[in-house]
Amino acid sequence: MPEIYRIFGFKIRFYSDDHEPIHVHIVGHDGAARFELQNDKFVLIQSENIKLSDLTRLQKSVNENADIIIDRWHEYFNRK
Repeated sequence: MPEIYRIFGFKIRFYSDDHEPIHVHIVGHDGAARFELQNDKFVLIQSENIKLSDLTRLQKSVNENADIIIDRWHEYFNRK
């Protein structure tokens, strides 16, 4: 499972058998979340056991790094 980066003790990654639409899985601090690209922004799709304040920071981070995430997705899945 390719890891894109780490922030605030969370790993931002996708799974090797993932599917479209482009999305990331976030794990850490005994919790998990998934953000999906919709209309050029990453939005929260699901979360479990992550504080709202952390989800807010994580969403900001994935949107600030959207270009990197999208490039890594295309590189890994060869979908350019």
